Amino acid sequence: MSTSDMSVQPPASHSAGPLGSSQPPPPPPAGSSKAPPEGDESVTITVGHAIEEGKRLSDSMLWPLTRRFYEAKGPAAWSSGEIPFYVTSNPFVANCYAQVVLAFLRDALRTPGFLDASAPIYIVEMAAGHGLLTFLFLRRFLPMLRSSSVRGLDVRYVMTDIAESNLTAWVSSPALGPYFEEGVLDCALFDAENHEEIVLRRSGVRLSVGQVKNPLIVFANYILDSLIQDAFRIREGVLEEALVTLRHPSENPPLSDPNCMVDITAHYDYRPAQLPYYQNPVFDGILQGYRGALADTHLLFPIGPLRCLSRLRALCNDRLLLLSADKGYTEEEELFFLSEQYLQSHGCVSTMVNYHALGSYTTAEGGLSLTGSQLQQSLKCVGLLFGRRDKTLREQFADTVIAFHSHADDFGPYDFYTHASAVREPGAGLSMDGIFTLLRLSRHDPNVVLDNAQRIIDLVPTANDQVRRELVLLLERTFENYVPIGRDLPFELGRIYLMLNRPRDAIRFNEMSLKLFGEHAVTWSNQALCYHNGEDDTQALRCLDRALALDPENATARAWRARLRGLERRRGSGPSPANSNARAPGSK
Repeated sequence: MSTSDMSVQPPASHSAGPLGSSQPPPPPPAGSSKAPPEGDESVTITVGHAIEEGKRLSDSMLWPLTRRFYEAKGPAAWSSGEIPFYVTSNPFVANCYAQVVLAFLRDALRTPGFLDASAPIYIVEMAAGHGLLTFLFLRRFLPMLRSSSVRGLDVRYVMTDIAESNLTAWVSSPALGPYFEEGVLDCALFDAENHEEIVLRRSGVRLSVGQVKNPLIVFANYILDSLIQDAFRIREGVLEEALVTLRHPSENPPLSDPNCMVDITAHYDYRPAQLPYYQNPVFDGILQGYRGALADTHLLFPIGPLRCLSRLRALCNDRLLLLSADKGYTEEEELFFLSEQYLQSHGCVSTMVNYHALGSYTTAEGGLSLTGSQLQQSLKCVGLLFGRRDKTLREQFADTVIAFHSHADDFGPYDFYTHASAVREPGAGLSMDGIFTLLRLSRHDPNVVLDNAQRIIDLVPTANDQVRRELVLLLERTFENYVPIGRDLPFELGRIYLMLNRPRDAIRFNEMSLKLFGEHAVTWSNQALCYHNGEDDTQALRCLDRALALDPENATARAWRARLRGLERRRGSGPSPANSNARAPGSK
C-alpha cells in the first residue's frame, strides 16, 4: 500500500483529530498527573450526515477508502506533491538500511542453519509507492555487498504495492530499469492486510509458506500507519473500546471519489471492552498489560500491523528482519495522557504507530525489538528481528544490533532531518565548507542542493579553483541520486553551473529541466545566458524568443533580447564574445 509521509514540519506527538485537521491537542501541564480535558468526547456532534455509526475502528469504512485513495492516485500522489515522502526516502535512510542489512547478512551467514547461501535472499519493500527508496537503497547497498565478505550471496529486491499503476510506473522507470534488467529487482502486487503470499511479477517466483528458503528482510516505511487500527480508552483502570461515527456534509457523499475523505469528520463513543478481545493470547496479553499500566489515556492498537507481521513470519519460517520508519511511539511512557484524536488526514488517513505494542509482540514471540533511545523524536526508526525463538538471538546477531544503534539511533534519520531543516532556515548562512559537509553527511542528498542552491550561487564568485572543482564533483555525485519526483534539481544545477562559467554543463541541465518539468520562461532565459556565455548568440536569441512567448512580460528576457539584438546590429550577424560576468535570473 502506498502510504503517507511526514509533512515539512515534523508531526506533532499526538494524532490529529477530525479528518482534515492536523492541529495537535495541548499536552498536560508540567507536574500534573491528570489527563488533558476530555474535549468534545461528551458533546454530541450533529454537523453533517452520519455515513457510518458505532463501528469498531478496525471495521470502519475509513480503511477501504484509504486503500481506494492510493489505488486511484497511483504515482500522481507523489509527483503532484499531494503526499510528501522525503523524510523516509532519502540517501541517509538508504545508507542506514544498507548498513543494517549488510550486518544482518553477515550474522545470518555465521549462524548455523539460519541461511542457505545457495538460494536467493529477498528484501521486500512494502508500499514502495514512488520507488525512490528502492533506487537509493540499491545504489548504496549493491556496491557495498559486492565488495564485502558476503559478496557471494544472491540478494534480490522486491517492490510491492496495492496499486497496479505503481507497478507499471516502476517497470518503465529509467532509474529502476537497469536493476530490473540485471535481475536484482522484481515487483509484486501485495496487500499487507490480506495476501498470504507474494507473487513476483517478472520472475514468477512465489514467496509463500514453505517456499522461502532464507530469512526475509522487509522494509515498512510509512505503511504501518495506514493499516487498520483499533482504538481504546483507559480511565481509572477500565479498558473501553472506541466506536467511531463518521459524518459528511452530504447525505450521499461520493465515496468513489478518492478525495471524499477531506470532508469526513470522526466522533467516538465508548463502551467497556471485554478480554479476551482478539482471541489471541499474545495480542490480548498486550491489551491486558496496558489496562494495568496506563492511566487516563487514549490508545491505538495496531491490529493490522500485528496480523501482517504474523503472516510475514509464517512466510519465512520465523526468520525475519523488519525495518520501519514512521511517526509513532516506542516506549510505554509515551502512551500516557494521549488524546482521542487518533487520526491524521492527508487526503487519506494515517495514525501514529504503536511501535511499543509491536515490540511487545516481538519480545513475547522470542524476537528482538530494536528501538532508538531518543523519546522526543517524531520520526521513529525500529527493527524487529525474529529467529526461531533462539535464546541466543542477541548474541548471534550482535553486529546487526550494533549497526542499528550506530546508524538508526546515535545519529539517525530524524537527527539528520532536524539538522538539515535547521541549516535551511533563513539566516543560517552556511559556508561552502558547511554545504560540502552537509552533502557528505546526507550521502549526497539532492534536497541539500535544492535547499541551498541560492546560497551556493552566492558563494561561487569568491570560491577558488580548488573549491570549484570540489563543488563540481559533489554536484555530479549528488545528481546520480536524483529521481525527478516533485522538485526540479536540473534547473538549479543549470543556475549553479552558469555561475561556475561552465555553460555546456548548464545547457545540459536546462535541457533536462525543460524535458522533465515542462517549459518555463525562466528556464529559457537561463538557457539564453548559457548560450551567450558559450558564444552562440543565435541560439541565445532563440531561447529568449521562446521565453517571451511563454511570458511576454518577463523583464529579464526582454532586456537581454534587446541587448543581444543591439550587439548584432553593431557587430553584424556574427557571435558576440562571452560575458563571463552574466548572472542567471532568480529561481522559478
